[in-house]
Amino acid sequence: MSLVLFWNMSVISVQGQDTMRAVPSADSVQEQTGGIDLVGQIGGAPANVVIQGDYAYLAVGSRVVVVDVSTPTQSTFVGQTDALPNSVSALAIKNNHAYATAGDTLYVFSVEVKIAHHQVVLTRQGSYQEPSGYSATDVVVQGNYAYVTFATGGTLLLKHGLLDV
Repeated sequence: MSLVLFWNMSVISVQGQDTMRAVPSADSVQEQTGGIDLVGQIGGAPANVVIQGDYAYLAVGSRVVVVDVSTPTQSTFVGQTDALPNSVSALAIKNNHAYATAGDTLYVFSVEVKIAHHQVVLTRQGSYQEPSGYSATDVVVQGNYAYVTFATGGTLLLKHGLLDV
């Protein structure tokens, strides 16, 4: 069995400074936040994994990462989403759609497998956001419905929770 390792690493540039550290293979991401620009992101803490067919979908930091596991001793990276505004906390896969919770939002992605290029393309199709103060904690897809739980107060100090369908 092969082991896929991910780590936290962000590449940032502080406005007004002449130096910037960069990772050559980092995807370019721009997010303006109080004088700091995020210019790349690699990895993060794996939070969830879902297997469908020959592919493992992993919640890694602020992305959904796809790994081909058809040959378990040689798993291969084949795709990922763009960086989301928050870390991905839960995943569900149904047919050719991926559902990911991040922050207070459920994101829906279409999944296109390009066999000739050995690539999986995840394209954002839509999202559902709960009112401020709630965090999406889990998602399950059954039939034509996505069931999403939202909570306030953090994981251990749950104050109020919602189930949205």
